[in-house]
Amino acid sequence: MLFLRIFLPLLVIPFSADGLSFLFFLIGTNQFERHTFEFMAQEFARRAHKVTTVKPILVPEEPRLVKPLLHMVHEKVLKDVLPRRLFEPLGRVGQNVPWSEEAGEESALRAPYWAAHNYSCGKLLSSNLMEVIARADIDLAILHMGDPCLMGIVHALGIPFVLFDLEGVTDETLIASGAPWTLPELNFDGHAVDFVGALSARLTRSFSLISESFAQSGIPWLASLFSARFRSLDGHIDELFASDYEIQRKFRKKFPDVGKLRRMARLYLANTDTFLESPFSAFPNNLLPIGGVHIDSVRPLFAPWNLSMESSKRGVILCSFGTQADTGTMPKEFVHSLLDVFSRLADYRIFWRISPKLSLPGLSTAQFEGLSEQIPHLNITSFFPQNELLAHQRTRLLITNGGAHSLMESIHWGVPLLGIPLYGSNSRNLEKAKQRGIGIVLGKREATNAKTLLNAIRTVLNCPKIGRKAQEIGWAVRRRPSSAFDRVHYALETTARQRRPLGEMRGPQPPMARALFQCLHVDVSLALLLFVMAAAVLIARIGLKLAAFCYQLTLCVMFSLGKALRAISMRGGKGGGHKKDE
Repeated sequence: MLFLRIFLPLLVIPFSADGLSFLFFLIGTNQFERHTFEFMAQEFARRAHKVTTVKPILVPEEPRLVKPLLHMVHEKVLKDVLPRRLFEPLGRVGQNVPWSEEAGEESALRAPYWAAHNYSCGKLLSSNLMEVIARADIDLAILHMGDPCLMGIVHALGIPFVLFDLEGVTDETLIASGAPWTLPELNFDGHAVDFVGALSARLTRSFSLISESFAQSGIPWLASLFSARFRSLDGHIDELFASDYEIQRKFRKKFPDVGKLRRMARLYLANTDTFLESPFSAFPNNLLPIGGVHIDSVRPLFAPWNLSMESSKRGVILCSFGTQADTGTMPKEFVHSLLDVFSRLADYRIFWRISPKLSLPGLSTAQFEGLSEQIPHLNITSFFPQNELLAHQRTRLLITNGGAHSLMESIHWGVPLLGIPLYGSNSRNLEKAKQRGIGIVLGKREATNAKTLLNAIRTVLNCPKIGRKAQEIGWAVRRRPSSAFDRVHYALETTARQRRPLGEMRGPQPPMARALFQCLHVDVSLALLLFVMAAAVLIARIGLKLAAFCYQLTLCVMFSLGKALRAISMRGGKGGGHKKDE
């Protein structure tokens, strides 16, 4: 018995002799944005791998009575990375930009993050972070696509890295991975669409991809001409690493620019699903769609959620505009439109998630507190277990801004959606969902019209085709032989063990110039252009010869006719003269 008491616990300790060492750089803005990275780090640690996380605190966290910690994970926290003048704009990003109708909302959304990454990169390079990471003996680093400074740090340490695109398959990921370009189709599923609009979308998309190609070309003047990100972020990061003495002493040659660093990733992870992407999309071996990797096993619903779900007559509607948009600054007409529509859907239980301050523009404190009596079937809260509520069989609709995480959860559980894009990649994500037939998309201005919004909600709720399509896709996703995390675990483990990148098992990656040459199909276009020109020249020559022949033939015919007419006239003249003499 004494032997068993001593050695039996050792049998349940994970055997880590064959484990690997992974490094996760967490996003330093808020808990919601780094949830996926923390979930992956925790799961890798449970599978007997050594996991280290680095969390640079860009925005000061609110004090908590219970501080969440990751089990079996070595955490490195970097505090006071940003001064107040830089982290305060990060907190205000969600107040104005998501509700703005201005055309430059994308740059306005990204600009505070670019400034924060520039400043924090200098702080990270001057700290002992690189020494700490070097001592950890890392096999593979997993980085967020949006922070190029981290790519430079791990490359300087000689650590292979993987880039994770949390927003889906953005242009940045497409160009860096060398994936074939997928442009909007002129027709989809055999249904005719507006040809002019589709052609305009194709041209706009093509220009966006070409601009991103120039941004990653490694030619500073060309990149700065086409890319605001390069002017505000990538170019400054290049200068920081070029001026760092220790890095330049290690790299006798020029340190790679940010565009080249992006293309040096061993693997690219995209927060999307093949069911969401176009059927004409072709993902290369080094680009892995892992949408839904953050979806954990469903936990039981307790009061009041379970009681509210069961008390609904026709089902449940969820409404959430993401963790970044501040509903406290939502336009008043938008608030009144939503409340008006929700009041007319009395047969449904509605959960509306708003900002933690629990207030709505245009409503006093007394009016806000009185909503529970005016609209008794509406629950306004600062939090609800979205994954568990979507998994419930009585959930009928998700009203969302089109964030990638909410979109993946909706697809996973087969819940139709009504999308109202607010910022960033929301429009592109929701347009894909609309093309798949699992929802409807409304613009911000359209959503402020209560009648239009109500008609859209009722269309999704009452259209059997939309509901059936969403359920079919959800069933297919859940019936896969392996989960999204299992695929990620296999891919990252294989990448860490291989000497070569996972994408290079089919051959080396082409250089940027050749990759761009292939993506643009320049060779095919030139061959087609030459063929068309040769055909045009040949047709022109044949046409000229035919015209010359016709001209000569016409002249001959006219000459023959003229000669015949003259002969006839001469004969007629002679006959008339004889009669006169008589």
